[in-house]
Amino acid sequence: MPLQPSPFQPPCLEIQTTASANSTANITSVMIPRSVIFIPRFLLYGFLPQAQIYIESLQNKDLTWEKQYEFNFGFDFGVLRNRISLSTDIYSRRGFDLIGLIRTSGMGGQKWKYANYADMKSWGVEFTLNTKNIQRKDFSWTSNLTFAYNHNEITNLESTSSIFDLMVAEGAPLEGYPVRGLFSLQYKGLNGQGIPQFINEKGELTSTGINFQSTDPAYLKYEGSVDPTVTGGFDNQFKLGNLIRTSYQS
Repeated sequence: MPLQPSPFQPPCLEIQTTASANSTANITSVMIPRSVIFIPRFLLYGFLPQAQIYIESLQNKDLTWEKQYEFNFGFDFGVLRNRISLSTDIYSRRGFDLIGLIRTSGMGGQKWKYANYADMKSWGVEFTLNTKNIQRKDFSWTSNLTFAYNHNEITNLESTSSIFDLMVAEGAPLEGYPVRGLFSLQYKGLNGQGIPQFINEKGELTSTGINFQSTDPAYLKYEGSVDPTVTGGFDNQFKLGNLIRTSYQS
């Protein structure tokens, strides 16, 4: 009788490590080496040909590529002929000269313009656990469990935002906080007339004296990141003949 292969084999481990430094981002649509001027023609009163001139875009020759340094460490581990396998990836990234819109003084003719305005660091870890629960000729059942954690922080920001700009539902950038941090006024309950009270930039308790044009965010309350820092999911896949059924939860 021929010997059957044993399902119990030594664990299999693969380790991968990568490091890279690259320049990213497509800036051709926002990097303008010279001003763009148009001279279109139109009909005045519907019949008199007239020419006009206007500047569509001002030059933006100082804009450079975004830069990123990245380090990755990952390993794959499997036992029982890979019926149970685990994949792990740990990464660290540092981004420089990130591109975004900044408010200007308006002296150059633009209220907003694209600029290399921020640096950012981030790191995270990702896990994937795969199990082959049943493996038959006409039926199989596999499961996948995923988990990920990500943290990012703006380390340098060459832009000043008003309190009004920071307190938005979609989040706003502020140095020392995540890319899309959620900020609010410090709420201190209702006064005797039932009107909400807050702490203003002077540290005073008030219901009306809030300067939303202030650029000092010290008295704002950080509520957290709009983007989730922890994500995960669990799915099962059933295969019966040529029929495949997948269920997923996150």
